[in-house]
Amino acid sequence: SPNSSVILTGTPTNAALENVGFDVNVDDATLEVDPTNGVQIKDLGVTSAKIAADAIDNTKVADDAVQTENILDGTIVTADIANDAIDNTKVADNAVQTENILDGTILTADISDDAIDKDKINPDVAGTGLTQATDGSLEVDVTAIAGDGTISSPNSSVILTGTPANAALENVGFDVNVDDATLEVDPTNGVQIKDLGVTTAKIATDAIDNTKVADDAVQTENILDGTIVTADIANDAIDNTKVADNAVQTENILDGTIATADIASDAIDKDKINPDVAGTGLTQATDGSLEVDVTAITGDGTISSPNSSVLLTGTPTNAALENVGFDVNVDDATLEVDPTNGVQIKDLGVTTAKIAADAIDNTKVADDAVQTENILDGTIATADIASDAIDNTKIADDAVQTENILDGTIATADIADNAVSTAKVVDDAIDKDKINPDVAGTGLTQATDG
Repeated sequence: SPNSSVILTGTPTNAALENVGFDVNVDDATLEVDPTNGVQIKDLGVTSAKIAADAIDNTKVADDAVQTENILDGTIVTADIANDAIDNTKVADNAVQTENILDGTILTADISDDAIDKDKINPDVAGTGLTQATDGSLEVDVTAIAGDGTISSPNSSVILTGTPANAALENVGFDVNVDDATLEVDPTNGVQIKDLGVTTAKIATDAIDNTKVADDAVQTENILDGTIVTADIANDAIDNTKVADNAVQTENILDGTIATADIASDAIDKDKINPDVAGTGLTQATDGSLEVDVTAITGDGTISSPNSSVLLTGTPTNAALENVGFDVNVDDATLEVDPTNGVQIKDLGVTTAKIAADAIDNTKVADDAVQTENILDGTIATADIASDAIDNTKIADDAVQTENILDGTIATADIADNAVSTAKVVDDAIDKDKINPDVAGTGLTQATDG
């Protein structure tokens, strides 16, 4: 141990096969050897000299560990103190003096009720009409009040009683002068508008808006005849009940706006039909009704089936107004006519020739319907087989040979214990690359090339 950090015992010289003991050499001041824990820091072993500058951060100091004796006097600066941390309990009595208070920052809320007594009043508080007595209290100085204080009512809207002349400090009574026609003085409410006191002349133009008119207050006698205009009527406000019988005439209806829904069922009778309604094949009788005009129908109306797919019965020739029967003509080999279902595909009627290429998709094949005889030998491709579908039961004995195994994919877990016998291994097949490191037991080691 060149630096003597390890105490050696036993036979350390030529110790390849000798017993040697190792003990860590500690100073027993900062470090000690504990029988249980081994080498450890001794209690009180970490001195100031062992601690790096700034190594003791906030996480290393226990809550409430720093006390007054740990703080150098005069080293707590403003930045060390949290905002609002200095509350009333931290300030000594009489500690705050004038130099500690910023000028102009004492607010009303800071001053106790009744705290400003006469000793605190500066003489400049006494303005016009006030003076300060020698004891500091404020007094009224009548001589300093300009004017004689006479009270008057130039337009007589106020009735004055008492002593209105030179009334600065006199008792004066005020009564509002009302006309008792539009205004009155109520013993309880005082001055108020008299019932029916607001006449037409008192109301400003357009002063009566919607909020001033009570619901249902305006009736027919309040509306000047002929003054309700279109803009006054809400959309859709004129319903059936508001229109007098026979009030709507042709001039009230916009041309082309009578829709089907507007016409009652059966409302259009023969009297309402215009002659131009009768087109080809129709004519209008003298009473207005419509009749069929066979002479006006062009063509002979013969019905035929050029490809014989329909069997015609009755009178197909000149059949405009004749009875004609139609029967579908089927071959009775692929199609048949069923008494209940009508035309249908006959059982076994769909042959190979009738099926389009690729028409039979997965939805058309029943589960388990395809068996070995339905599959052409050699046509099952890799893409047809689902991942992991070929399990052990699907592989024949001795079917997997060397060409079926991807080189390098036989892993240890794939080989059964004791399964690889000499007969299974080709001569020279096991080279150094195939040897696992755990093959090297006591007395052997595996070189880097295997």
